Amino acid sequence: MALLEREAELDVVRERFDQLGEHGETLVVRGEPGAGKSALVGWVKAEAAARGLLVLSTVGVQSEALMPFSGLQQLLRPAADRVSALPDAQRDALLSVFGAAAGAPDPYLVGLATLTLLGDLAAGTPMLLVADDAQWLDRATGEALAFVARRLDADPILLLASAREESVAWLEDARARELRLAALSEAGARRLIEARAPWLAPDVQERVLVEAAGNPLALIELPIAWRDRGGDVLADTLPLTARLERAFASRVTTLPAATATLLLVAALNDAESLAETLDAGARLLGARPQLADLAPAEAAGLIGLDAHGVRFRHPLVRSAIRQAAGTVECTRAHAALAEALAGEPDRSVWHRAAGTLEPDEDVASALEAAAGRAKRRGDLPLAVTALKRAAALTAAPAARALRLIAAAELEHQLGREDEALQLLRQVDESRLDDPQLGRLLWLREVMHQTAGPVPIGRLVALAGRMLGARETGLALDVALAAAYKAYWFDAPDAERRAIVNVARRLGADEREPRLLATLALADPVGHGALVIERLADSAAETFADPEEVRLLGIALIVIPEYELAGTFLALAVERLREQGRLAMLARALGSQAHAALFRGDFALAEQAAEEGLLLTRETRQPRWECSCLTFLAHLAGLRGDAERAEAQLVRAEQLLHPPRSTPALQHLQLARGAVSLAAGEPEAAFDQITRVFDPEDSTYNPLVGAPGLVDLADAAATVDRLDDARAIVERIEPLLLRTGSPTLHSQLRYARAVLAEPEAAEACFQDALGHDTADSTWERARLRLAHGVWLRRQRRAVEARVSLRIAREGFDALGAHPWSERARQELRATGERSRRQEPNARDALTPQELQIAQLAAEGLTNRDIGKRLFMSHRTVGSHLYKIFPKLGITSRAELARAVVTGADR
Repeated sequence: MALLEREAELDVVRERFDQLGEHGETLVVRGEPGAGKSALVGWVKAEAAARGLLVLSTVGVQSEALMPFSGLQQLLRPAADRVSALPDAQRDALLSVFGAAAGAPDPYLVGLATLTLLGDLAAGTPMLLVADDAQWLDRATGEALAFVARRLDADPILLLASAREESVAWLEDARARELRLAALSEAGARRLIEARAPWLAPDVQERVLVEAAGNPLALIELPIAWRDRGGDVLADTLPLTARLERAFASRVTTLPAATATLLLVAALNDAESLAETLDAGARLLGARPQLADLAPAEAAGLIGLDAHGVRFRHPLVRSAIRQAAGTVECTRAHAALAEALAGEPDRSVWHRAAGTLEPDEDVASALEAAAGRAKRRGDLPLAVTALKRAAALTAAPAARALRLIAAAELEHQLGREDEALQLLRQVDESRLDDPQLGRLLWLREVMHQTAGPVPIGRLVALAGRMLGARETGLALDVALAAAYKAYWFDAPDAERRAIVNVARRLGADEREPRLLATLALADPVGHGALVIERLADSAAETFADPEEVRLLGIALIVIPEYELAGTFLALAVERLREQGRLAMLARALGSQAHAALFRGDFALAEQAAEEGLLLTRETRQPRWECSCLTFLAHLAGLRGDAERAEAQLVRAEQLLHPPRSTPALQHLQLARGAVSLAAGEPEAAFDQITRVFDPEDSTYNPLVGAPGLVDLADAAATVDRLDDARAIVERIEPLLLRTGSPTLHSQLRYARAVLAEPEAAEACFQDALGHDTADSTWERARLRLAHGVWLRRQRRAVEARVSLRIAREGFDALGAHPWSERARQELRATGERSRRQEPNARDALTPQELQIAQLAAEGLTNRDIGKRLFMSHRTVGSHLYKIFPKLGITSRAELARAVVTGADR
């Protein structure tokens, strides 16, 4: 019969179908059990088929929730023959999902491969994707579908999910529109019950109407239960779901014993296989059952049956059968399934575990072995679940601790820090030897990166003990964790020296990335020159692992040496893109934005920070999200958008949960100073920036603050705080010079020139100009502006105009509008009329649009661009469709003329 009282929901679906030519969307149908979600989904699938859409669907099953990608396999199985056409890394990721390839793909790479595959399929025919009972889909499938859902901007794909009212993590991340199925009205409920149970006596009908409360499934099932069992199904105050389960369970009690046994086996199985149900049933019944033994259950409306499988009419049927059976019967059925699946150890072990109520080392060991196999084929979520269950079945404290640590390390690799830390809190440290304790403490520090819980001294001592135990790799990891702590929370000099001493004793190769990063993080002043020297002589390409390349980029940022850091970080970003490692890519982009901002490559800084912001949110990394927001705020201030900058800074501060890292606070101060100075508030700028150079202030760090010396000097010159600024520069100069950083030398030369006494100013400016390599448009423009201002004040107007024109053109190219206007004002003061700044068409592009335009200008296809930016090629095409009119062009061939790459700026 037609769906009752669902016309509003059906209209929404029809509207979405009509709009698929313009964009895709995700809809979530929510409602309590029995509200009619599956009926609505069935209507949508039929409507899609009638419209000629391609329909792919998957159904969440409680018993399969621990099987990673089981839902995705079901969804993509009809398109399996198209997987081989995907780009290599994506192809291998999906093949591993189907069990046809080894390896451990990043979950986000699986999401990208799924998006590419679906986009290719939808290019010919619009598509409906269905995820029914989404609350029971395995987590890995959910994450892949959420990845796709966030990127359906331009693809003709409607993703429809149904779920109960409770929160479903992946749906929360999918940015979906929700359709909530309300209870039927009294009139609608009467229509349904009269159509399905016309034989019901009027008084019982009234009782059912009250008890069903408008729930369609209850309106259908309670009358049947009342007929079969009399009034007891309506006689108590159980919740409706429990009543429905009892209604279904009541039918099982009337079935033959063999039928009930087979139903229990099917309810506990993690697959619909009829053969497996019959095989396990034989072990319980003592004789081989026949297909006919299931016929009574089919006749009772509990299951659907064909040659391939047993499908339950409703999820409540499955749960009702399990609950009605009791613990003893379920344990026996799990044991029978374990025996029947002996040829599939990875499935068999889960039934062994489900039937084990006490610690059992044999089962725990089998689960640990299954975790190892899952890890090797890339099923990290399943490996985690197996290790957690193994730990729960482990009696020996030391063995239990090791399994918890192994599970936590995998959770960390998956980017699930909260879950990993929860596991580590269960570990009894007293049962561990030094290497095991080292691994535990290292994991805690890598995930926390906070001022607690492990003191630096303890980490240093542990690294020393592991060195004695010849655990050099682990010792390096622990020393690096201590160095990160020292950097993030401004450790005392004594602790920094201790870290360096233990790192020096490790005997690692002089270009070992962890060693160089440890030295830079713990002692950038004392070892900065050494790190720069070693990396300047080493091509970034010689390091195979992009995470090592990223680590070296961070080491250079800390010193800071931004030019060389940019080289390493560009390679790290490129390789992490190729590998689809989004969590690490998000961090690399944040670091790339950092280095690009302070070496004056604003276009790259904005692109990296914007993309990093999206990915840090997607991968749930608030510390790195804070960094990206801070750098974007800094840029917004330089471009004259103080309101936007302030909003971003407020949000960034909200992400800094205690204990708050000092570099993050320092960058916030630098950004606030830059915003204030650009907005014409030099006094506020001076006060904000000087905090970073005040040893008594919580944000003190002269190395992190060094990029602010230019702003500090300009603010001081404007508000006549020259003596204060000179004192700061005189105090920190020896530290900055010891690092050997060309970046810091340049900052110091600028500050000396702007802050110089009148008789020394010209020589200082000539020194700064003589070192101008013209690599940074921003640095050159600032220096030329300062020099032009000084020349004008010396009444050397003709010379001043030369520098001021260079400054004006540089600021115009960067879109630094407040600074452009300042250069124009100074030119007017010299008597030269300055042309108005012409708006640049490319400034109308968003950072993402500019990035797409630049890649297209380089000759990349839409598919290639989509692969790099983790979006579908149709979305790329949609962006280009908007980009062309903004740039005033009509063809792809004109892009190279219309946009300027970050390197050209």
